[in-house]
Amino acid sequence: MVYEEAGERLSGTESFGYSPSGTDFPYPSPAPSPPREFPPSPVPLDGAANPPIVLAAQDHPWPSHPSYAATVEDDVEDFPQPAGLSEGTRPLVFESQRRADLKSHTSRYSPFNTKADWELAEWLMRSGMSQKARDEFMKLETMRESGAVPWANNQAFLRKVDALPKGPGWECESWTVIGDEMEEEGEVIQGSEDVELWKRDPVECIRELMGNPAFRDSMKYKPERRFRGTGRQCRVYHEMWTGDAWWEMQKKIPTGHTVAPVILASDKTQLTHFSGNKSAWPVYLTLGNIAKHVRRKPSRHATVLIGYLPVPKLSCFSTPERRSIEGWRLFHQCMTKLLEPLIEAGRDGVEIVCADRHVRRHGLSANPEQLGYKKIWPFWVNLPHHNIFECFTPDILHQLHKGNFKDHLVKWCLALAKEGDIDQRFKAMTPYSSLRHFADGISKVKQWTGTEYKNMEKIFLGVIADLLPPKAVKATQALLDFIHYARYPIHTTDSLARMESALTDYHELKQIFFDEGACDSFLIPKLHAMSHYIDMIKAKGTADGYNTESPERLHIDFAKLAYRASNRVNPTKQMSIWLQRQEAMNKKRSYVSWVEALYTQRRRQRREQVEVIEDEVIAASVSQNSHRDGNPRHILTASSSKSTITEIATTHGAPELHTALKSFLSLHISPLIVSQIHSTDHISVWFRTRIDLSLPSDILYDASTDGPDIIEAHPAKPRTKWTKSKAARYDTALLLQCVIRSENCLPRAGYQACRVRAIFTLPRKFQQVYPPIPLAYVELYEKFRTNAEINTGMWTTKRLKRAGTVVHEVVPLGSIHMSCHLIPRFGSHTWRALTKDTALDRTTQFFLNTYASLRMFSLIDHFVLVENT
Repeated sequence: MVYEEAGERLSGTESFGYSPSGTDFPYPSPAPSPPREFPPSPVPLDGAANPPIVLAAQDHPWPSHPSYAATVEDDVEDFPQPAGLSEGTRPLVFESQRRADLKSHTSRYSPFNTKADWELAEWLMRSGMSQKARDEFMKLETMRESGAVPWANNQAFLRKVDALPKGPGWECESWTVIGDEMEEEGEVIQGSEDVELWKRDPVECIRELMGNPAFRDSMKYKPERRFRGTGRQCRVYHEMWTGDAWWEMQKKIPTGHTVAPVILASDKTQLTHFSGNKSAWPVYLTLGNIAKHVRRKPSRHATVLIGYLPVPKLSCFSTPERRSIEGWRLFHQCMTKLLEPLIEAGRDGVEIVCADRHVRRHGLSANPEQLGYKKIWPFWVNLPHHNIFECFTPDILHQLHKGNFKDHLVKWCLALAKEGDIDQRFKAMTPYSSLRHFADGISKVKQWTGTEYKNMEKIFLGVIADLLPPKAVKATQALLDFIHYARYPIHTTDSLARMESALTDYHELKQIFFDEGACDSFLIPKLHAMSHYIDMIKAKGTADGYNTESPERLHIDFAKLAYRASNRVNPTKQMSIWLQRQEAMNKKRSYVSWVEALYTQRRRQRREQVEVIEDEVIAASVSQNSHRDGNPRHILTASSSKSTITEIATTHGAPELHTALKSFLSLHISPLIVSQIHSTDHISVWFRTRIDLSLPSDILYDASTDGPDIIEAHPAKPRTKWTKSKAARYDTALLLQCVIRSENCLPRAGYQACRVRAIFTLPRKFQQVYPPIPLAYVELYEKFRTNAEINTGMWTTKRLKRAGTVVHEVVPLGSIHMSCHLIPRFGSHTWRALTKDTALDRTTQFFLNTYASLRMFSLIDHFVLVENT
């Protein structure tokens, strides 16, 4: 890690990969090593010279804890019979193309002449410019004279794009729907309506996915069972191949063959906002062989579009009931046509060249997941290897976030609360980095999306605490626990037991809403659906792999953007052409990246052969920077100009900063040096830090499920001519002050909440005796109570005071383990004068918000488990 000051102003992004003793999980740990002795410096203590300091991970005076980073190795049981066997090898499409390019001395960027032409073409296709705008751009006199654009017009440009290798082609099948007989002005007429089904061969789409080299390290070809602990008693569920369904399916197909679980998703979406009333009905396909974190990233293109279903008005039918029936009949007819190639492929199997060059025979197993059905002859009747009743995977977005939580539980709680109380508490909620502030409460939100549902879940329990009857609060806690367990990216037998316990508690406690008249009945399909979650996780892996938020996001790329690129007249054909061109560009981009990676690999191999020592240096560097020790790494951004200690104390509301700095220097360096710190000394201040924290593998958490962990500490900004005023913000965090060395201590005892008032470094003159690592000036809260609050299950705290004054300290920034959210304990009375900017200052008691992030929920769930066992 390199930390360098340039001039009098610090800016940009600095990364500090260090951690003081105790900044890890409070497990038993070996005794700390003695403090590091820094060598004397030729620069005087008060001197101005300050050369850059290189501070490696081992250069800080606090040892890290190996116990924190201890990983849990899963015991893997392979399928007992041969599965996913290779029937030989063949070159990948990219390899064949590369050989052809080399043989013909063709550039990797062909049909584009140069790398610059390719990059310009890529930008033009991604920019969202209309064809007319592109044409005008290419005809600009500046472009023509400079020769920067090699195409005369947009038509010439598209000819180049159309020369790129393409994926599976599109075809249109059309027919006429005959309506029923209607009498109009005494005359019997029979209407009709033409419909179009745009489709692609799903088997060819599967070939494209299976053979994509980009997925080589994210593919699995046979099932497995994973266990944790001794005796194979605790099962682990993660990806689809760790579930029971794939294992059982593998038994039913010929030995050595490969199961390719086909995941389908479909939903109608609106294309126009204000006028036009245009809709599209895309059908998406992906594979369970691809890791779920890859499937849910649109940029990885692991989910492909295989068809557009027609969205007719069906006005040729006389009644709404008949139109509804005929609409679903048409849906199943279209899906039957669309998936027809899967019948033979699933029954007989197909040979596919996989991403590792091996040829495997795949039996395709269709899983038509998030599709709505009515009582009509269904399209799945002839699809092999499936039980439709086992194909409906958990839908976290619509069944939990929207259904059980927003549409039902929130509605019931609002009915029990005094009007306006819940809204007022939402308005006064303390800020947090990943939390949306409901400035007008929740009753006036006009458009609800998954983001609003999840943000409301984060704070809802703290909002209704002490406001609603205890049973209603406990029921809310049970449902929120279930929802967060359902979001776990990894499950074990034990975590599923806790998930089932939460569901049982919710069913037992929800009667309060019926008794109080908040609801009429619990005969709710989405409420019943929760009873199937645990069985489905055991069968098909964790529910986050099937979250419908992913296909909802794909509507933007595959429907809305494609529609905007058309001229709105018979748009489906234009949309299919636009998508095929986009896919061709994506495919070319993957090919270019693949070739460049080959060159990089070969250069590295040649360098390794020539310089073995250099390889050792690189390996050591990678080892130091891989950040697998589990200690927090703070990345500082948004720095300000240097200010004096007095100025920082005033602007940041840190009156004891000077005194706290003296105490810190006396404790960590020497009492003799305290006289060297003056209130007029300049220090560098940062307004924000991002914490990069990798939790141990025994905590069931995946960092990709949450956003960045941010802590802000900035003063108020006055209004200017061009900008609005901005209130001061000083976030709360979890400080790990000590390491628990006794097995009788509870994990929570090592943690202490704090409020970060300022992030800074010592003046330059101290850097020869103390490493130039950032510090934090914090307000301290009391250690968390031994027992959680009885109704919410959340830990509680209040400000730490001595002689009636709030305690402040200067601590190493690395001792701040992660951000946290403190919810004011509003009590039974709602204080209407409270705001989000004053809640932390004017409230006396607080809840540690368990639901602020999945990271926090997983951590506290783990701690409670440790404490109970």
